[in-house]
Amino acid sequence: MASYATADEYTSYVEDGTVDWTTTSAPNLEKLLAAAERDVDRYLRPYWPMIEGTTLLFGSPKTTNEQGLTAAQGAALSRITCARAEYRALKGAVFFAEDERSSVSGPDFNVSGKLDKVGPKVRDELRDSGLLTARRRGIRATA
Repeated sequence: MASYATADEYTSYVEDGTVDWTTTSAPNLEKLLAAAERDVDRYLRPYWPMIEGTTLLFGSPKTTNEQGLTAAQGAALSRITCARAEYRALKGAVFFAEDERSSVSGPDFNVSGKLDKVGPKVRDELRDSGLLTARRRGIRATA
């Protein structure tokens, strides 16, 4: 079960944007949010200590709040997760599983550069989140 963002938060986030969003599968949405959480953890791991006994960098921010996030940071973490899940949904699983070449040429075309694997909205949410400040590294024990 996703911890950083709820299905309702995700639905609200994408409905406020430009994407038409509907889902008929709550389990698939949970998988999408869980995958987005793992991605967000990778982005923020350099800035936050890992919590002993948890599998997620921020544990359960909506309940036990092991990292002591402020309300604004918790809301930002939810938005970052929603933005990442939206990008995963838009691009599809294959996009994130396959590597791209920096340039591709054919008889009638030439393409260079790689597509963004993080996502523009994710970068915006991360920048504005207040979660990119350096914290003490190491493992934080839970009480």
